[in-house]
Amino acid sequence: MRALVVFLLSLLCAITLGGTITVTSPTANAYLGLNNTLSFTITGAHVEVTVTAVVTAGNGGGSTTISDKFTPDADGKINNSLPLNFSQSSPEGPYTITVTATEPNATYNDLPPIPVTVIVNAPKILDYSPNDSGFVRGIVPISIKFSTAALRDWRIQINNQDIPNNTGTTGTTALVNWDTSGIQNDGAQTINIRIRDLAGNVTNKSIAVTLDRIQPVATIQYPKANSPVVNHQAFNVLIDIQDASSVSVDVTGIDVIVTDINDKFLFRVPRESTSSSSNVLRWIGRVRSQVYLPNPFKLVVNAVDRAGNVATQQVITVGTQANQAKSQKKGK
Repeated sequence: MRALVVFLLSLLCAITLGGTITVTSPTANAYLGLNNTLSFTITGAHVEVTVTAVVTAGNGGGSTTISDKFTPDADGKINNSLPLNFSQSSPEGPYTITVTATEPNATYNDLPPIPVTVIVNAPKILDYSPNDSGFVRGIVPISIKFSTAALRDWRIQINNQDIPNNTGTTGTTALVNWDTSGIQNDGAQTINIRIRDLAGNVTNKSIAVTLDRIQPVATIQYPKANSPVVNHQAFNVLIDIQDASSVSVDVTGIDVIVTDINDKFLFRVPRESTSSSSNVLRWIGRVRSQVYLPNPFKLVVNAVDRAGNVATQQVITVGTQANQAKSQKKGK
């Protein structure tokens, strides 16, 4: 009997009182991205402790084991972490993480599995406005359409500075009205977009635009009011549009029409070509010889640039004269 008691006492002495492990991160129901850290605290350790994390996908994607050894300080404490990373090919969705600690001749507490959600794909921007290299003025609507598994927030800035009502935490669309009146000088501006999900994935986009509040100026170079054109003889129509730059002029926004003296619409002059020099765009149209022109007629020019600035309408009255060659042929 005495021998049995001595054996049991020696066995108890051989087993060290166990330590305690606590996982501080991630917490239950957390979202994890590509790169994460499993942080833990251990107390009551005596010698080197092995910490193991088994990460199991809830959708049948299998499990991964992460393990490392850690040495306690003089007080038997360990504050450390394991890398908890996923690849772009990792299945997204629910996972469980089971963490254990082992030490020779010691026992540790059991931890319940930690449920988490893994998102490895960053939010995607599907559409946006205004377009890159666009021209803007006044109140500019900035819109974004995006997709994400779990939105944390979206944010829109101008030149890395906040504007009113520029953040949100719900939905898959964002709309912000940017008032450009507070910007002193026209020129290059940058719209900064950031979308974050709950797993820490971030998508950034910059849209370069030009603030243009300059009204274009249209000048009719030909024909002239004091220089009649010959009826039934083709001639070019030359219009110069001066603006902030030649590329800021919207060619499709130049409209040249012919009316009679009472402003009755007759026809639209077709565009032949354009050319540019510095901040002037030259629009070249052509009136065909088959067209009959009343004497006199009006040439009316309307123009708008890419930012929506409207030029003052230009109107000239042009006289016509008979085509001598056709008149002589008719007389024969």
